[in-house]
Amino acid sequence: MFTKRLYTLITLAVTAALLAASLPTGASIAQENPQDSQPNCPPTDPTSTQDPNFIKSLPPECRKAYRQSVSSEQQADPQPGPFSVGGPDAFGYTFDNTVAYSWISASTNSGIVGDDATSGLVNIGFNFPFYGITQSQLYFSTNGLITFGEGYNWGSWGYNIPATSAPNNFIAPFWDDLVVGSSYNSGAIYYSQGGSAPNRYFVIEWRNITTFEGSSAFSFEAILYENGDIVVQQQSLPASYYSTVGIENSVGNEGLQYLSGTSGLSAPKAIRFYYPTAPTARVLVSPLEAGSFAAISGNVNFMITVTNTGNMGTDTYDLASASAWPVTLYASDGTTALTDTDADTLIDTGPIPQEASATIFAKFDAPGDAQTGDSNAATVTVTSSLDNSKTKTVNVSMSVPARFTGIFEDDTDGAMSLMTANPSGQNTYKATADGYYGYNMATAQTRSGSYLYAWNRSRNIANYSVTEVEYAIIGQNGSIIRPITKLIDNSSVTTSTRDFSPSVTVAPNGTIGLTWRHYLGNSSNHNDNIYFATLDSSGNLLTGPTSITNNTAWGNWDTLNVPFYYYPTIAASDDNRFIIGWEEYKNVGSGVVPNIWYTTRDTAGASVFTPSALTSDNMSFGPVLNSLTGGKAILTWLTDVGGPYYAVVNSSGSVSKATTSLDAGTIYYSPDAVVLANGKVAITWGTDTGIGLSILNSSYALETGPVNAVNPHSSTYNTGISVTTDVSGHIIITWAEGNSYQHLFYALADGTGSIITSPMPYRSSPGVYTSWNGLGSAPYTKFGDVPPTYWAASWIERLANAGITGGCGTGIYCPDDSVTRAQMAVFLLKGIHGSSYSPPPATGGVFGDVLSSHWAAAWIERLFAEGITGGCGTGIYCPEDTVTRAQMAVFLLKAKYGTSYAPPPATGDFSDVATNHWAAAWIEQLAAEGITSGCGTGIYCPESPVTRAQMAVFLVKTFNLP
Repeated sequence: MFTKRLYTLITLAVTAALLAASLPTGASIAQENPQDSQPNCPPTDPTSTQDPNFIKSLPPECRKAYRQSVSSEQQADPQPGPFSVGGPDAFGYTFDNTVAYSWISASTNSGIVGDDATSGLVNIGFNFPFYGITQSQLYFSTNGLITFGEGYNWGSWGYNIPATSAPNNFIAPFWDDLVVGSSYNSGAIYYSQGGSAPNRYFVIEWRNITTFEGSSAFSFEAILYENGDIVVQQQSLPASYYSTVGIENSVGNEGLQYLSGTSGLSAPKAIRFYYPTAPTARVLVSPLEAGSFAAISGNVNFMITVTNTGNMGTDTYDLASASAWPVTLYASDGTTALTDTDADTLIDTGPIPQEASATIFAKFDAPGDAQTGDSNAATVTVTSSLDNSKTKTVNVSMSVPARFTGIFEDDTDGAMSLMTANPSGQNTYKATADGYYGYNMATAQTRSGSYLYAWNRSRNIANYSVTEVEYAIIGQNGSIIRPITKLIDNSSVTTSTRDFSPSVTVAPNGTIGLTWRHYLGNSSNHNDNIYFATLDSSGNLLTGPTSITNNTAWGNWDTLNVPFYYYPTIAASDDNRFIIGWEEYKNVGSGVVPNIWYTTRDTAGASVFTPSALTSDNMSFGPVLNSLTGGKAILTWLTDVGGPYYAVVNSSGSVSKATTSLDAGTIYYSPDAVVLANGKVAITWGTDTGIGLSILNSSYALETGPVNAVNPHSSTYNTGISVTTDVSGHIIITWAEGNSYQHLFYALADGTGSIITSPMPYRSSPGVYTSWNGLGSAPYTKFGDVPPTYWAASWIERLANAGITGGCGTGIYCPDDSVTRAQMAVFLLKGIHGSSYSPPPATGGVFGDVLSSHWAAAWIERLFAEGITGGCGTGIYCPEDTVTRAQMAVFLLKAKYGTSYAPPPATGDFSDVATNHWAAAWIEQLAAEGITSGCGTGIYCPESPVTRAQMAVFLVKTFNLP
């Protein structure tokens, strides 16, 4: 519930009394008199926790409020401590804070100074046991954190231990946002080795350092003993801090917390963490939760690492699996099936020495008759042979996905990535190099079938922090059509400038619309606006950047009546206009008031409807726009009472459906919506336990819901919802895990709102992020000019899948273009003989108006040779003439049944086709076979041209294409 609660905590304190009744036990809320104690600070989104430049740019009072809020949010079940003694944790560690305080001054200056800095590898000087694994080297950071395996330089924002999110494998003697040395203070980080075997120790001392917000100098240290014990000592303390103290293992599923993201320490004080020494069998398994998409008739492999962290020597771990789909367990080579190596009738890992690991693979086979939405929830259980009470269970989920495209940034490689998924498989492509780390991403499918992918990225220029919106255009095969481009290059700015939170859309004429937040700021004043620009289909700037809000006022968060703007969002209407929305946030003296605003522009960038407030309740925030039909868009948003809310606006600016609540309760996040092929609208949102879903009818009134789908794979809230659809009318929902950001999730529903695939993870990582404005997914259609809601979309997709058509150009089908007689020849022969058919070379001697060099000459001559056509007159074919619906009836039936076929006599089934019409019998037979039902009630329109969309329907039905 990060977005909603954090926003409420630091900007909507005036509603604290209302919110208090709705928040779960343990959640922190603002005081009822915010003007006395609560600063007016900007709302934020979840990815801000990953953007140090943003966090550091906040005024000190806002950083403090922000940290307090996150600390409260991340501690769903906070400990009431610190206690004098604690533990044991799952591994067996305990702590005691009544031990004698005995300060050890370290002697070697590490030279590590600054803000968010990390040491290189430092030798401990002896083998130090930590959660069953011997460590000989470590890292430490300016932020009071010691890590093994890799360095980590972030300050803690409130961190429950244990947690699987990064970092893991750490000792936190005083983890906070700290600074060391010039120009912050006179402090330094020292380390020393001492003692003699087997009683050696290693000490790291943070001496005379301060908090980032500014504090008096203080000192603390950690002492690592050769027997595995750890002593944390506070020599002195700052007046205000939000420290985390504790230890955690390498995967974050075992740990011992003394303090988390709060005050509560005393000085001088020593806390000793005792390493368990009693003989014990143990097992460490990673990951414990995983999921993936499956291809029909394909297989899904899950890699599982089993580590012997016990101290009883070699152990063999028995393996048991439970799965509806066939599963085989393999050794680390992925090909050698595991067997029973210790003769206990159970498949096992084989012997694993103490502190060693074994990698196994669980391979699940998807059935050959699986369909979109079919899924499998399975388990693999790992049990110690030395002590069968020591067991871990891995939960894995897999599903055959609907067709969609998703975007994300995975901290494993840091690239901005795009994934295409469909029942036949999935592919992931990189829009950037590794280590790029963009945030607030958004995507939309262009009219050529490719994807515009936008994000923002921060950097420092001289003394200024800047953020810039960047974008690229990527083909469905991962080809880079437009390389990374900055929308505005802020290299020459003279004040801190942030262009961020882009939202993107594509109009039917191919024009791309973008909106984003443009923020200028210094230490005491800020200026905020919503910007807008248009691009052509190749990504070239057409109009803008233009300020939509035209705000010239400067001020800080406490300045009265100075507006600030958040959550820019944009949708294209089907009459080629852009509807733009945002949240305006303003301090009016009695409190801060957020409301939803909107405006409309045409694709030439000109104003159609001036900016206006949609809400006036002073508690609406987080708007998301989505396109509808009929020149409309639906806007969804959050409040603290009775939401989510929605309204429908026209491209002219008028409101078609007034503000309406879905009455889904008070615990919800990130609503998004999509129009379906049946004209209905799906609205979905995150909850504390999973996702919610409601269906609106074609008049935008509630028809079904809310339906609540529980997500058993996450113990935290669900946010960052994006919803899209496919040509089958599926509701495709993707989202992120709040707080830990270790999983991206997927669920599938049908057009009635019934859940087909229950929530499951489809990507897991130490950190993985997606869009926060409903633009984390997009349709994955064959042709960009045939959206999933187009009336013939499914027929066109089937025609393309059968190989009968490749479209009319790169990524497009031209569904409303008329079919020529030349094109018809190709369509028919491929329908008869298959997609791989190629006719004999043309001679040029069959029709006088079809030379052998004509692009379709071979097809036309073959159509004649097979007796399906005699041309359009004596010796001519008329290749560029359009095919009428009457001609089409004859063509199709002859292609289906052969040249000798003659339909039964006409009886007058259509009022506009007399029985003596030359094609009446053919037309009526086409209808009798269910290939057509006419062009309207009781009529056939025999002389009307056949469009490419209609042709797709005719061909699929005639030849029964899959």
